Parts: sequence; structure tokens; C-alpha cells
Amino acid sequence: MSENIRPGYYVHECGIHLKYITGSLDFNTGNALKYAWRWMRKGGVEDLKKARFYAEESLSTGSFDESKIRSRPEVVEYMSKVFLWEADNSNRNFPLCMAIMMIFSGMSPPVVGVFVNVLNSTIRGIDEEKWEPLVG
Repeated sequence: MSENIRPGYYVHECGIHLKYITGSLDFNTGNALKYAWRWMRKGGVEDLKKARFYAEESLSTGSFDESKIRSRPEVVEYMSKVFLWEADNSNRNFPLCMAIMMIFSGMSPPVVGVFVNVLNSTIRGIDEEKWEPLVG
């Protein structure tokens, strides 16, 4: 398949492809995770802003359906594997870890709030003119 159809920034370093997780999420929550997942390899600050937008949308619309995740234990296993890989590698992508925690919490408003705060803090700490995506 073409790299344009399956870009590498959707495959986590631990080998999990994002599509195996987002297929069990609603549109807003899936997009919040997607942008937190790929920000370091693709869109930088813009992806973090999109992750924030979609997390807030998911919370305000109540679109998250926890039963979709609970009925698919492999999805929980995939998210756990990504989270543990990040923890073993000094939480290199802390926004991604918080996105996973947000989903595990059932989109609990306090946890979504922490996720948004992490995104805001990460955005403030990035010099957009010098930022470049990770390669590899």
C-alpha cells in the first residue's frame, strides 16, 4: 500500500496501529486520540490544538460510549501497551498518555480537564518556528 494511505505516524513505536483503537471510539474521542498520537511526528502545535478541540467536543456532546471499549478487550490491551511503552520511555509523548487515561476514565470531566491542561502546557512550551516532526 502507498505511504499516503498508511502513513507511518499512525503506527506507534510499540507496533500498534491507531486504527485498531479508533474503530471503537466515537468521532470526537477518536480524533482527540488521533491528534495526541501523531503530534510529534506530523502536525505539532496544530495537532495539539485539534486534540484539545475534539476532547472538549466529546465532553460537551456526551458522544463517548464506554460500552464500545468494554466490549472489545483487545482495544484496552492495545491502549495499555501504548501507555506502558510511553511510561517505559519516560513518557516521551505525555499528551498521548493523558489521552489514553482520559478514555480509560470514561471521559470523566476532571480527567478531560487535566488532558486539556497538559495540551495547553505542551503548546506553551513549543517554539513553533523551530519545531520539526520526529523522523522514524
